[in-house]
Amino acid sequence: MTDVFLCAMRRTPIGRYGGALAMVRPDDMAAHVIDGLLDLHPGLAVDEVIFGCANQAGEDNRNVARMAVLLSRLGQEVPALTVNRLCASGLDAVILGARAVRDGAGVVVAGGVESMTRAPMVMGKAETAFARGAQVYDTTIGWRFVNDRIAAAYGTESMPETAENVAAEHGISRADQDAYALRSQQRYDADWHAADILPVTVPARRGSPDEVTADEHPRATSADRLAALPALFRKDGTVTAGNAAGINDGAAAVLLADAGAVRRYGLQPLARLGMAASAGVAPRVMGLGPLAAAERLRQRNGLAAAEYDVIELNEAFAAQVLACTRGWGLPDDAARVNARGGGIAMGHPLGMTGARIAGTAARRLAESGTQARTWREMAEFLELGEAPQRVEVYGNSHVQGAHAVGAMIVAGPEGFITGQYRKWNIKTAQTNDDFAMMREVFQRRFLRAQENDPERDQGMWPDLVLIDGGKGQMTAARETLEAMGIEDVNLIGIAKGPHHGRDGREVFHFMDGRDKMLPEASPVLFHLQRLRDEVHRFAIGAHRAKRSRAITASPLDEVPGIGPARKRALLLHFGTAGKVRAASLEDLQRAPGVSAAVAQAVYDFYHPGA
Repeated sequence: MTDVFLCAMRRTPIGRYGGALAMVRPDDMAAHVIDGLLDLHPGLAVDEVIFGCANQAGEDNRNVARMAVLLSRLGQEVPALTVNRLCASGLDAVILGARAVRDGAGVVVAGGVESMTRAPMVMGKAETAFARGAQVYDTTIGWRFVNDRIAAAYGTESMPETAENVAAEHGISRADQDAYALRSQQRYDADWHAADILPVTVPARRGSPDEVTADEHPRATSADRLAALPALFRKDGTVTAGNAAGINDGAAAVLLADAGAVRRYGLQPLARLGMAASAGVAPRVMGLGPLAAAERLRQRNGLAAAEYDVIELNEAFAAQVLACTRGWGLPDDAARVNARGGGIAMGHPLGMTGARIAGTAARRLAESGTQARTWREMAEFLELGEAPQRVEVYGNSHVQGAHAVGAMIVAGPEGFITGQYRKWNIKTAQTNDDFAMMREVFQRRFLRAQENDPERDQGMWPDLVLIDGGKGQMTAARETLEAMGIEDVNLIGIAKGPHHGRDGREVFHFMDGRDKMLPEASPVLFHLQRLRDEVHRFAIGAHRAKRSRAITASPLDEVPGIGPARKRALLLHFGTAGKVRAASLEDLQRAPGVSAAVAQAVYDFYHPGA
């Protein structure tokens, strides 16, 4: 059977209902994360795109996956499919994507998207002429256009009411639910999740666009605060806004590939996808679905849920999570379950969540016991003597000779240390001179280390430095350090391409002039590629943000002391920044919305000494 590997995930931040992503269409969010995966691997040929989406009643209608493809850089030739299994839609997209790879598709992008904020109000057509009883439904969540036979046979309880049913039937107390919800908030690790997040530029009502870079839903809370929240859905109930997931917006996409595509494009597998199973349960206790699905999967692969090292479980409600984990024989605070937080902390954009938890599970696997072993084997291959505790990876990036940045990411045995990532705007070097750019970055980085940590006991000095580049970049970095009197930092260059290694594989350049390569299927190779690609991703994000700000900046931003409203008023009145510069003081004073003081400030700026 063809092996299927999950190689990367990119997702938007998760926005609150009516929050930071409220003005972003779902098809645009989906296209954004698709392009984010393409940025990681230029030249990647994608065979198919599959996305999950639960609503599909508004801007996400008529195959939102296909709309996202057309809005992305993939092109119209790439087919796309939208699937709907409600809260499991994104996960189902990943499962279907894996099946497509096993059927011969080399690369599939699978994901999910939901804008619950932008879910529309809908109204059905009248059953009779001139009817006055049309009903309007809010499609954000819940039942609509219910078949009377389904209502009679199964009822139409809301999602929170089904959680109340689960809590009552499984003896899950309010205190236990609140305790689990508090753990979800406490486990949420913003720095860890930041490595997967692709910032979203959002139009602002005034001034330059805003850039959304972090999840919006996590909140500071306490046991007392959670206990004070009312149970809104049933008298003497236990389900509250604090122990349930939020109503949210977001998109996520993962990259699935077979072994041939992994080698061809230099991808770094995080996990191999195995079997999958789905199961149905009574709608009134819908949250027990994972129990039934896990049992069906056990019948296929022989593994009980409690035997898995990593479990990501959608936190729709704390009651539902605890019913499942207790059913699997796990403690309420099992460390293997949602170790970095879940939907109660992060939020639950319905179609997105399944893809997000698939990517999170894959990354957790890659950074668990396998990570520690790979870290040791990496140290052996690079001849370091012992596993490094701090690895810094450097790369440069620019767009057509502009917006140049240098970037550094930091990693350790436990994974990426995103809070210590750094980027530098290139100031002195020409953007087409990669060697000079590397010299500038190393001068600025290690001068600061010499000044702030001269005794090397503050954790600022790396055990290993990896450089995204060939022998020329290595030489530039080494000479820069030697000129600063630093000769004991381990430098390794990572060069990729047909002119470097066989089949485009990476060549590793050592300081003594030797070159080494790793076997194609080596976990160490995949890990080093992942480190290099992380600095590439970070650098691309930095220059994308710079380019966006440059494109949207006002020509009058250079004038100090006046706000965006006055700048807009001047541009509206005069038409161009050039005409503002050429205007007399009297003309400036006549502009609507511009005070005499502002007019004087603008005139003095453009006519100093006049």
